[in-house]
Amino acid sequence: QELCRKELVKMFVIVELPFQFLDNEAFIKFLFVLQPRFSAPSHATLTCDTFIIFDEEKEKLKKFISKHWGRVCLTTYTRILIQNFTYMSLTTHFINNNCKLQKKIFSFCQITRHSGENMEKNVEIYLIEWELN
Repeated sequence: QELCRKELVKMFVIVELPFQFLDNEAFIKFLFVLQPRFSAPSHATLTCDTFIIFDEEKEKLKKFISKHWGRVCLTTYTRILIQNFTYMSLTTHFINNNCKLQKKIFSFCQITRHSGENMEKNVEIYLIEWELN
């Protein structure tokens, strides 16, 4: 059950399925045919499982980045939406142990002003959160 739930969460995240998909009759039937003993989790359980996996993956990434800090490049991207809200993402780029370029989003947040000082403060907050200061 636990392994199936974990893979179900990964599928929902990777494919970007809405959690309401759990209520889809065809999906429920498919799960039953695939494994009659598997009971699909509720939306709340799927949400909790998603955050658990997120925290696990974040810890793995923190350990990797802390060991290879010299080989990491950070980039910021800001976007102003029609409603005049400004969002900023902080992304890290690095080469993993298999010599493949990786890109991971450290943060995605709304910021109050699109200024260099404000962006710097937000980057600093996330570097501290990720223990990369």
